[in-house]
Amino acid sequence: MCEYSPALIGVTGTLLGTILGWFLGKPRVELFFSIGYKESIEPITKSGKEISRYQITCFNTGNKPFMLCSLNIVYWCSKYTLKSFDPQKCINPYQMYSHILSMKELEELDTFIGNIKPHKIKAIAYDVSGKKHKTTIGIYVYKLARGLGKK
Repeated sequence: MCEYSPALIGVTGTLLGTILGWFLGKPRVELFFSIGYKESIEPITKSGKEISRYQITCFNTGNKPFMLCSLNIVYWCSKYTLKSFDPQKCINPYQMYSHILSMKELEELDTFIGNIKPHKIKAIAYDVSGKKHKTTIGIYVYKLARGLGKK
């Protein structure tokens, strides 16, 4: 063995650790969506449209801000698109944004989710630059609360 081998092993380990840390610590967006009911929402008309007490909540669990532009809920070849998010709303890391569904959006979502059998479905969120971020949405509790699906 060479007298420089402990130093070479130390330098190599330091470089590998630095490169690995750089790859693992890269800023990224991680989104989590949920559909829920909130009693404190008043079902009054808001700018001419009736709103429901249901909301889609987006949690940003990543370490990079995200500006939500639209959301596609996908099951096989069919999809439901929700585009009425506030485009100026930036969801910072470890924060959330709730979108209250209008009655029309709720009826469309019920029609889409009504006969879907799995408990989780794919969701694709798009930011203002058009970048895709894929995740899943759990729909089991929503289907139970709304009385959807085959009886």
